[in-house]
Amino acid sequence: MAAIRDVFSAITTALLSPRVVLFVWLLILVPALVVVLPRFEEYDAALSQHPGAGFLLDQALDADFARQHGTLPLLGATLFVLLASVFLAGGVLSIVGVRSTRGTLSEFLGESGRLFLRNLRVLGVGIMAALLLGWGIDAARYWLGELAYGVDPGSPFVFDWLPVRWAHLAWVGSLAAGFAFLCLVFASKVAMARLALHNRRSAILAWGIAIGKSVRQPLRVALTVGLLTAAWTAGAHLLGGLTARFLEVEQNLWLGLLFGQLSMLWGAVILVATLLAARQFAISHAAVADPEAREPIVEVPRAVPQKTGERASVEV
Repeated sequence: MAAIRDVFSAITTALLSPRVVLFVWLLILVPALVVVLPRFEEYDAALSQHPGAGFLLDQALDADFARQHGTLPLLGATLFVLLASVFLAGGVLSIVGVRSTRGTLSEFLGESGRLFLRNLRVLGVGIMAALLLGWGIDAARYWLGELAYGVDPGSPFVFDWLPVRWAHLAWVGSLAAGFAFLCLVFASKVAMARLALHNRRSAILAWGIAIGKSVRQPLRVALTVGLLTAAWTAGAHLLGGLTARFLEVEQNLWLGLLFGQLSMLWGAVILVATLLAARQFAISHAAVADPEAREPIVEVPRAVPQKTGERASVEV
């Protein structure tokens, strides 16, 4: 299917773009170090006296530990990573995997800067859409709560002969709500791809087109999001298990740190692959109307031939 091909191609292209992946990884690692290092000694001293803490920082060990030491100031680091991902989206959508560009760092950063404000507007519209989606989910949960008021969670749902219970319905509803948010994130990437592909500026129009295309092909969107989520979950689970094993069982700090960073690198690969899959989804619809529209329409500086004996200049 098209979704399987898009995801496989996106992950392959991301893996073949190590400089971009490493750049994304650094933008995640640096704010994490800025947040953790100033308080590392404090947490290390506290955890060393806590039974069963080992090397891992786990504030959920008990309520007393959480009250005494509080939480890490993650808001600033989270905001930085979010803005950095919006900034890098322009370069990934315009440069990575595009044959008509040289793929240099200057081109990548140039496209990232050119599209940053447009993608930032897409993010703003996406936040409002996420708030509306959250309001709809809360309303649906309230309605289901009223419907199931006083009902035994283990009782059958609708028909006795169905192996479905009210508790199953609540679990499926929570899963569907989370998946809906993931689909909304993918739609935001499609909207960003729209701006990069056609050099447009309207974030609202890009969102409308992205939602419209997603509604027309819901199975493809759901399969794409599901495959990307499954790939990220599988890699994170495997590398996270190895990290915990080397830190807690083998007591090997360096190998634990290595696999921990590999887990972050895999997250960076999936982030880049999600953008590439969204671009391919947008291109597949553009190609129906225009068979030549198979690569992003970007304004990349190119050398302009001059008269004989003169040096070539560059269009900006």
